[in-house]
Order: sequence, then structure tokens, then C-alpha cells
Amino acid sequence: MAGAPEGNKNAEKWTLRETVDIDIIDQYLNNGFESEKEMCDYIDQYAQYFAQDVLEIKYINHKREYYLGAKVNFNYHGNLPRVDFMFEHNKGIILVECKNPTNTYAEIINGIGQLLAYYCICKNNDINVNRMCLVSSRYLHSVRQIINLFKLPIEYYMLTRDNILKLMN
Repeated sequence: MAGAPEGNKNAEKWTLRETVDIDIIDQYLNNGFESEKEMCDYIDQYAQYFAQDVLEIKYINHKREYYLGAKVNFNYHGNLPRVDFMFEHNKGIILVECKNPTNTYAEIINGIGQLLAYYCICKNNDINVNRMCLVSSRYLHSVRQIINLFKLPIEYYMLTRDNILKLMN
């Protein structure tokens, strides 16, 4: 596909890798992001490619920091639920939560809980969410174990500027 994301040293589309030897996973951590905001900015800038090459959907629309209260009446005090990205496609909505952790364990694990909570909010308000994705710049094996053990409907990706690795589907 022409017009790859800038920073992709191969000048091609993102290559979605579904298998990799766990012993060499560190090579995929090169050319990461300094912050979660930087990661989200990158996805936002190349949202069409992210939809096509990573989520494998035809890009229709996306919203960043999508406030679930836009469609839902909340009576919460404090932080209101905002998913990092919402991608629309012909089968519904994909929720994408990004984590570029400094404290790997706590931050990535919290992402699982956030996605599950967002899904419940959407389901209770007739918002058709058909996929949930956790995108991180770091690999944490226990995330895979949690998703597998509880059979959670969460896809887990590791993203750098050069690679995207699908760790769970």
C-alpha cells in the first residue's frame, strides 16, 4: 500500500505480525514512543492506515478521546469515561485503548479494566461495540495470560513506529 506512515523505516504499510518468537520480542520495542500522548498522536495522524493495516477494516471514521457520555447520560462525579479511540466500520464500533507505560504492570493491566468497563457502558446504552483493542508499546506476558485465562474478548497489540505485533485476538 502506498503512503506508509512517516517514521516507518521500510516505507511500506504497517506489517501486522501475528507470530513472533517470544525470545526476540525486544527487537520490536525499538523506535517506540516517549509518552502515551505521542503514541496516540501517531495513531491519530495515521488513523486510516491503522484502520486498514492493523484493525483490518475499511476506514470510515474515528474519534480520539471519545467521550462515551456523548451518547450516554452519566451522573458521575470526577473523570468521565473516554476511550482513546473509537473506530467506526460497517459492523459497528471498535474501542482502542492505548498504553505507553512507565510502570508496565499497573498501567497495562488497568487498560484491560478500562476496556471492559467501556464495553459495559456501551452495551447498557445500545452502542454496538464489536471489538476491543489494547495497544501498548510494551510487552507484558501476564496480559496474555489474563486474556486467555478469562477468555476476554480483547485484542492485544504492541506498537512501535516501525512494527505492529498482534499478541492476542
